[in-house]
Amino acid sequence: MTHIIFADSEYYQHPVSQQQHQWIYDYFRANIDTILLRAKPDIVAEVGIAFLLAGLEDDPVVLKTRQFIQAAVDKEQGMIPSTSGDFNLSLGEHRNVLAIMLLDWRSVNPAPLAGKHSKVFADLPYGLIKKAPNPLKGQG
Repeated sequence: MTHIIFADSEYYQHPVSQQQHQWIYDYFRANIDTILLRAKPDIVAEVGIAFLLAGLEDDPVVLKTRQFIQAAVDKEQGMIPSTSGDFNLSLGEHRNVLAIMLLDWRSVNPAPLAGKHSKVFADLPYGLIKKAPNPLKGQG
């Protein structure tokens, strides 16, 4: 259900309307305590972020999800471990990025578009080289 809201925001680029997804927000509000008991930290963070995308920073669900995520962070490692206690960052990137987004939410952020921000896309990424067209392609 969180991904319905994320998709509507074009993945954190635009605010969403609570009214357009009222059934989802109603479900989360009615079931937040069960979600906190049964879900992994990444899902809990997604629920909180869904509320932030609708401008609901003061909703009790946001407070509960933030408290849950804060409690899940290992203070020595500075991150949330896996359910097995592993601190491998490459395996835990998703849950920890979501945790950062929830705990340090600023706003939605529109991504650059090739048609509107051509300078961003003018150069190839470091290490890539432009290939010359194949003059033989299409012959034969």
